Amino acid sequence: GVMDSASESAVPVAACNYSSRQFFSGRIMNMVDRGIPVLDGITPMLQAFAHAFRFRDRIIDSAPSDAGFPNSVLRSLDDALDSFPAGDESASLELLGLAGIPTIQSYSAEDEGTLREVAERVDSAGQWPVVLKTAQGHGHKSELGGVATNIHSTDILIDRYRVMSGKLGPTVLIQPTARGTELALGIVNNPDYGPVLMISSGGLLVEKARDRSFVLCPVLSHEYNIALDELDCAPLFEGYRNQPALDRPGLESIIVRLSNLALATQDKVQSIDINPLMVSPSGCIAVDALIELKS
Repeated sequence: GVMDSASESAVPVAACNYSSRQFFSGRIMNMVDRGIPVLDGITPMLQAFAHAFRFRDRIIDSAPSDAGFPNSVLRSLDDALDSFPAGDESASLELLGLAGIPTIQSYSAEDEGTLREVAERVDSAGQWPVVLKTAQGHGHKSELGGVATNIHSTDILIDRYRVMSGKLGPTVLIQPTARGTELALGIVNNPDYGPVLMISSGGLLVEKARDRSFVLCPVLSHEYNIALDELDCAPLFEGYRNQPALDRPGLESIIVRLSNLALATQDKVQSIDINPLMVSPSGCIAVDALIELKS
């Protein structure tokens, strides 16, 4: 009778199991098969309803507006997405730049000749050491040998390029070395809630450390402050063990701009990954990014 009523109800219905699920496993699976969520325990049930009430009371029109995009920027974003090359890190960084998110300067090279030209520009600008990255669209490029760091000269750059291009392909990016603490920001378009923003510790261990928080877009100021404070690396924003405090206002500005970018492009963009975002006492800069379009 309860399951029949739930299927006919105009409002969502959930069940809570407050004893061992082993006693009623058949009944629980029957509910799940009928589309009724079963919350396993009193604590998860209370947490779920608390989240539901917070979502109900969420005041969307109080979202920060200081990073809102004028029509000219919206047109530029649309134009960029209409010809966006899938899996292209350089194009992803350029799109972030259109949204006002600081990005690392990147030089591209397709062969040894263009690489030497880039080396001359780096040398004249005094940008050594640099990082060399494959730009062939490989996932987890660090694990494949697609990232070479701490390159101090043209000779070393060419040597690293020959090894990398022989293994992964000729197209590469060359970037000045960015200093700071590695964080990661991400956007995923959820079919029920729209864009969801992730804030986490960054770098190679982003998938293992699980030091992360999730916030709905548009991101409200009290929400991203709570999300940042929940991270294990939060003490670094205040200064830790006599180290200078990281640029929290700069990070908050990027979070708001990324949230606005996700909302402005949600019809076309499925996900945005920024890892790492280098955060230092003097600023924040996106070093690596990947944007995936909806199919």
